[in-house]
Amino acid sequence: MWDIIEYAATILECLICADFAVRFLTPKNERYKIFCYLSIVLSDVLITITLNSIVVFEGTLGFLRILVNFLIILIFMKGTVFEKLLFSILIDTSLLIISFLSLNILSLIFGIPAADLIVSVGAVRLIILFVTKFAFFILRD
Repeated sequence: MWDIIEYAATILECLICADFAVRFLTPKNERYKIFCYLSIVLSDVLITITLNSIVVFEGTLGFLRILVNFLIILIFMKGTVFEKLLFSILIDTSLLIISFLSLNILSLIFGIPAADLIVSVGAVRLIILFVTKFAFFILRD
């Protein structure tokens, strides 16, 4: 059951990332909007779920997502190469900062070490998932 909840949270996060990209950088052609959106969602979900199960170092996940998102955005979106690269980095950096701050704040509130919150299951984990996704959703507006 918790795997399904974690997968749902991952998919939601990737939907927000794709929405953020399509809102911030306009597509070169309106026909590309849906394809770009779906490409970002599917690639991010695949990368996140695959690497979360085989890689311990979170930096690998972030780097690969930045690279793939940059390539998708480079091909399908308007803007300079610098804007596209900066935006690709901004998405994952924002997620990292939000996760870090949320974990540490909730760690203080619940009196549980942040490392334990990452692997926890139950109501506390649901709160963490909700807070991080909600904060990222608010940021994209």
